[in-house]
Amino acid sequence: MAAEYRNKFKKDIIIDIIGYRKYGHNELDQPSFTQPLMYERVNKMKNVLDKYEDQLIEEGILTREEAKTEYRDRIWKHMMDNYEIARQKEAEKAIWVTSEWDTIKLPENLTEFRNTGLPIEKLRSIGKKITKIPKSFNAHRMIRKIYEK
Repeated sequence: MAAEYRNKFKKDIIIDIIGYRKYGHNELDQPSFTQPLMYERVNKMKNVLDKYEDQLIEEGILTREEAKTEYRDRIWKHMMDNYEIARQKEAEKAIWVTSEWDTIKLPENLTEFRNTGLPIEKLRSIGKKITKIPKSFNAHRMIRKIYEK
């Protein structure tokens, strides 16, 4: 649409898009920590599948019954079939490991471990301190859960 607008009117256009992942980037991520107002709205939103399904029903492409049974079953089967193919490929490493990965080296392959000048017990002590939340600090319950794990 932006390209068509630019071609027709010979003017630039700005598209302001806000993207999100409803459940964060990974199992430890809690997007409501960093974007609480945005995720308050996101949590109230209808999911994309339901929105699309409603649109198809409104346009007369599907009936509600077809959408809830045949349509979802067919899509679910398609996703599970491809998931199984991906799992097999991952096990074989044929599709995932390419020659480009050969150039990536682990740190221990690039240099020898060196003496940092700190005794191992001092490093362990520091490690224990930075992985404990002080009792006097009121951390979010999810942060506490992560630290406990």
